[in-house]
Amino acid sequence: MDKLTQIANKLGTDKGTDAFCGHSYTLTYNEIFQPLVNQHVRMLEIGVADPRFPGASIKMWREYFPQLTFVGFDIDEEALKFVQENVSVFIGDQNNPVDLQRCISQHGGNWDIIIDDGSHHGEHVVTSFNNLFDYVKPGGWYIIEDLHAVYMNAPKMIEDVKSIIERKHHISDFYQRHGGKLLVIKKALN
Repeated sequence: MDKLTQIANKLGTDKGTDAFCGHSYTLTYNEIFQPLVNQHVRMLEIGVADPRFPGASIKMWREYFPQLTFVGFDIDEEALKFVQENVSVFIGDQNNPVDLQRCISQHGGNWDIIIDDGSHHGEHVVTSFNNLFDYVKPGGWYIIEDLHAVYMNAPKMIEDVKSIIERKHHISDFYQRHGGKLLVIKKALN
């Protein structure tokens, strides 16, 4: 078992293989993020206050990336209890472009990784992607989790994301994993 999956299972996040509804995302994450493990990593994750797994993904990422700067974005003020060294929390609505821009104004861009594990409403996912993908650094990753739980037609949401990419960006990878539950997008280097 890879290191990230071991950490996830120990901490009880659903990103691993053991927890309630374990999605096994860590298998893909370990594969694509392994080259970053000993580097300084800037990560933004939308949706960090899930009451089923409170703070588990933050703990997982901190243990996996020893040089991590992490920003959690959540609508629930309960997420503020996760603030600690190198972990900030921004309270806002992922479907509100003003909140998304305020987060970027406060915490900057040039993200190595952005993960959307937020509301799972298709409109919110598209709004967040449209407003945040500009701030992923070249060669960085934008990942949308739990497409099986999207409260809008997931294929339509994926087409909307593809349309944004075609209009504004160059990507080097765009694929789904884990039975279509995980959408992985890698920004091109140029």
